[in-house]
Amino acid sequence: MKISTDGEFIYAKKFAGTTTNDKCTDLDLNEDGRVVFLVCSVGSTGYITSTGYAAYILKIDGVNGVLLQARVFDYNRNDAFTAVAVDKYGFVSIAITSNSNNNAWA
Repeated sequence: MKISTDGEFIYAKKFAGTTTNDKCTDLDLNEDGRVVFLVCSVGSTGYITSTGYAAYILKIDGVNGVLLQARVFDYNRNDAFTAVAVDKYGFVSIAITSNSNNNAWA
């Protein structure tokens, strides 16, 4: 959802399903504020292959809400991004929690 500085509604977008408790935990903007990076946990069927939650990072056009890119990290055990940060050069850092035991993050 985007709201103006005056509190006026601009737009709302839906990027995941509705069958589970999908949630986003953090967001950050690039330096000029035109690109939004959003980190989420998604458990909806059709969006993941595991039996738990998958971690998503979404790159969204901050002006009109169009999804520019999405990446999923799904290692079969309740994976979740907890934070995202974008530096002044556009490099993105993310923090993740996972119950995965397959060394996929090593």
